[in-house]
Formats: sequence, structure tokens, C-alpha cells
Amino acid sequence: MPIAADKLAVLKQTFAAMLKVALNSPDDLMVVPFTSEEKEPVKAFVSLMLRPVISPEVPEVYAEKRWRLVFLLQVIWSVILII
Repeated sequence: MPIAADKLAVLKQTFAAMLKVALNSPDDLMVVPFTSEEKEPVKAFVSLMLRPVISPEVPEVYAEKRWRLVFLLQVIWSVILII
């Protein structure tokens, strides 16, 4: 996937290190709230990708442009954001 013009590139090693830290979340942040009282509470990440139109297509002038937003959150943060 190409890097958008308004974004900066980082070394693959840098991205890998940042992703590794992000994916090693404390267990208490990974618990799905309504399973917290169970013997074995469910732990998960939530992923959401949005692609809203930022510039509609104008036939024979320019193509539609979309913005890509990707969220990868621990479950506890997704519950807080939904409320």
C-alpha cells in the first residue's frame, strides 16, 4: 500500500517495534467487560476501518477520494469510546 502524500514514512524496524509494544497490552485492558466476572474472562482487541468520502467523484474531472482510518484498540478503550 503506498504512503499517502500527507504522511511520513518510518523504517520497517521502527514500525515493527512500535506495533510489538502496542500489541503487548496488560491483560486487564484486554478483558471484555461483560465477561469480567467469569472464571475465564474473554480477552480481545477491536479493529475498525472507516473509509469516508472526502471528495466525491466529478465525472470526467476527477475521481472520488477516500480517507482511510484504522483503529486497533484494546476492548476496554473501545467500550469507553462507544459510551
